[in-house]
Amino acid sequence: MKKHLFFAFAMMTALLFASCEGNDPSHSGKGESHSESGMYIGITGFNKHLYTYTSGADRFNLVTKNNADVYYSFVNSLSSKDEKGDIIVGTALYYTFDNTITYLANSKFPNDLTNISIITFTDGLDQGSASLDNENEYAQRTDTYLEAINKKMQKLTINGVHVDAYAIGIRGNDVIESDDIIRLFKNNLEKLSSKPEYAMEVTNIDDVNAKFKDIAESLTKKSVSYVLSVKIPMPGDGTFERFTLDLDNTAVDPNASKMYIEGTYDRKKQALVGVKYVGCNSSSGEEVKQRIEDGDVVFDFENFTDANGEPLNPENIIRKKLIRQWNIYVGTTTLAPNIEFNQDNQPKPKVEKSTAVAVLLLDCSSSLGNDIAKVKKAANNFISIVAGSQTSDPGTDPGTDPGTDPGTDPGTDPGTDPSTNTTYYIKHPWGSGSDASWAWKAMTKVTDTYYEYTGLWGGVGANINTKASDTGATWFEESSISGSSSLSIGDQVKFSYYPVIGSLKVTKISGGSSSNNTAQVRFSKTSDWDLVTILAILNSENTEILAYHEFGTGSGTSSYYEIPAGEGHPSAYWLEDGEYDEGWYTWNDLDTYTFKAGKKYTYSLGNEGATITLDGSFSAPAQIVAHKPIRIHASKK
Repeated sequence: MKKHLFFAFAMMTALLFASCEGNDPSHSGKGESHSESGMYIGITGFNKHLYTYTSGADRFNLVTKNNADVYYSFVNSLSSKDEKGDIIVGTALYYTFDNTITYLANSKFPNDLTNISIITFTDGLDQGSASLDNENEYAQRTDTYLEAINKKMQKLTINGVHVDAYAIGIRGNDVIESDDIIRLFKNNLEKLSSKPEYAMEVTNIDDVNAKFKDIAESLTKKSVSYVLSVKIPMPGDGTFERFTLDLDNTAVDPNASKMYIEGTYDRKKQALVGVKYVGCNSSSGEEVKQRIEDGDVVFDFENFTDANGEPLNPENIIRKKLIRQWNIYVGTTTLAPNIEFNQDNQPKPKVEKSTAVAVLLLDCSSSLGNDIAKVKKAANNFISIVAGSQTSDPGTDPGTDPGTDPGTDPGTDPGTDPSTNTTYYIKHPWGSGSDASWAWKAMTKVTDTYYEYTGLWGGVGANINTKASDTGATWFEESSISGSSSLSIGDQVKFSYYPVIGSLKVTKISGGSSSNNTAQVRFSKTSDWDLVTILAILNSENTEILAYHEFGTGSGTSSYYEIPAGEGHPSAYWLEDGEYDEGWYTWNDLDTYTFKAGKKYTYSLGNEGATITLDGSFSAPAQIVAHKPIRIHASKK
């Protein structure tokens, strides 16, 4: 018999720390090497000095919903004043752009790089770049400096990808009403852009936010695509299938649907053929091959978009249970609902990420005056949008309204909106202490973009709302709460909610109650073996049954049983077969397993061997199985 052991690993998102570097000396720029796909972001504020966000020595870092808050903090730290509160005079516009181009040229990114964007915001002219650049002769004259950095930008390619450079400008106090000065201002925007249409002058500082938003949404569409997977019982050959994606209930006529996928099942080709898309589209085309999952058929619709080619996140459809299956059976003409279609068992939508790089160059010179706050707001909105399309767990997509498309509608304004709420409320099954049972708790406002609550961890998940009500609340599955994978029921934890990015984190403060020392396990026999009749967990000394389920000669999956946390031996009761005596046997490759308190597991045995999988945490009691002594035979070889 094959003997396999599968482990589930939880990836923790590393917390990035921002640093402000005054008068950045790294003009030559060694660059960095990156191997992970996703959205990389870099931020540099500039006046007389450069203030560059770094993590370690790296300027460009992957941004997700789980780490976007450190970028907000960096942006919010930018100022036109020094530590003493004195105004800093100067605008090193050219040097900042040149420095960024040089650093990018020496950086390496994954081969799936699809876009490099530099977005420069400035309110005026260059003042002071020459004093920062003593290496290049061209830096000593404004005209040669501007031409040189434009040519460097136009020539730069990484993995065959050219730079998209955007320049957004508003006339500051130093752009006086003079034809020559205005012409120089406009020329700055044009030379810091890769295309004429990318040079954008605005007349109102509030318009900067709209420009940043448009660029951010464009970038996310270039770096993220979604896969809609539909799982159904295997159809008969020639059955016509329609999957409606926008209906509110099963009573609605499927012919009234405005978004659906349909085709005919071809048993020989093992595919859905003649596929037609209405109100949506997919790169999978007119013939979509099947794959088998748990005995059912799954069709994967790659690069799922709306009719105009805009990416659609199918999580919204799956979570709101909008998807329906309808059939026209061979010999009939009526679209009939498939009552065996299981909406709750649909595969989690997948996110396929390519790599993109976005660099924000933010003027924070004194000529902006109080408008610097609005520039920060625009930058934070930009970060919110690009971070919204990147998540460590794409299948759960925490923090977004199921009716919206994350990545195109950040929902909250990082500069202002969160502060309009006096607090947020969290509902959770509060562990096993004084807060036990589901209840709404008011969170404490720490900053405009950060709220927290300390309580006992109860697993399962949590609701967040601006009021103590289930109506309109946002649900976070346990798997979508950052930090939850390492917790046990009853741990004292701090919940941290970031409304800007819709992210919920949990940090362990202390361990759970000593009385909470149980785990849960269920048993799954996936093959109809006559020789294996019972699956069980034995204690570490092989002297007691901690939990068991009797299957007889058939297969199936049991309910959960409660066992003491700690080491146990996954075992099976083997009938005499001529080679081995009847009795209990443990598996060499799965002889011992450590069951953690507050966690639930599935012990499976089948043709592929014995496995233990972690199913998550529990909040409801399981069946109790009395311990009883047993006699153990030697491990089966």
